[in-house]
Amino acid sequence: MQGGILVWDIEEDGPAVELDEPDGLDDPALGHFAVATVDDRAFVVAAGERNIAVCDVSDPDAPVWADPLSVPGGGIECLDVAVVGGRTIAATGGQDGALCVWDVADGRLPAGPDTAHRSGERDALSEVFAVRFTELNGRSAAITAGRDGTVRVWNLPEFGSDEHA
Repeated sequence: MQGGILVWDIEEDGPAVELDEPDGLDDPALGHFAVATVDDRAFVVAAGERNIAVCDVSDPDAPVWADPLSVPGGGIECLDVAVVGGRTIAATGGQDGALCVWDVADGRLPAGPDTAHRSGERDALSEVFAVRFTELNGRSAAITAGRDGTVRVWNLPEFGSDEHA
């Protein structure tokens, strides 16, 4: 398959879903991908330089792309997806040192963008090149690594509460 996205089924050793790239992207190409499931729904999250796009692939024969989301700040360098409090969330790390955490269902940024990765004498922003979700002491967190030589732990907002439902 050329010019699209192929989700592979490891157990069946074959394609699970074949997707055309979403319409309406400002980016010429998508370079970061992740998959998450919540309840009986599956999502593919794809990121280009300045956009993320979410596709509901729960019905492999009729996948549905949501409208792309524009990421504030610098270009996207990394992506991770997780289910927190019953909600699918995505995190992007940027060239500008920003961490953006997205609620995939409604396209909101309930947290961020936050910038803490800095380098140099002038306190310049430093690229975030890795992001991963985890749980620490019973709380959801994101861990980022930056070109400033630091690893940071970010507490995530409470997903699934009334204010974020």
